[in-house]
Amino acid sequence: MIRWKTWLLIAIAVIADAAVYIYCGLMMMEYEDLYDESKGPLNSWDSHTQQQKVAIIIWAIWLVVNIAAVAYCMYRFFKKLVARRGRMKNPITD
Repeated sequence: MIRWKTWLLIAIAVIADAAVYIYCGLMMMEYEDLYDESKGPLNSWDSHTQQQKVAIIIWAIWLVVNIAAVAYCMYRFFKKLVARRGRMKNPITD
């Protein structure tokens, strides 16, 4: 793939990632701002609306997806680094 297309895809992925976190963050802030004591204790599952529960679940899943993506990127980086070092000549032994 052309280099600029790769960077464009990375930029789009980062923007989409930030958008999901912003949405989930706003939904969690809404809960804090509009909390009603009559619905139950603060941060109890029963005191959340359905939309807020969905946002919390999406946030947790998205966090796991991000951790997996970072781990995969690190794996690819170190795999390329090791392959590149294997092709280099060692000045001490050669």
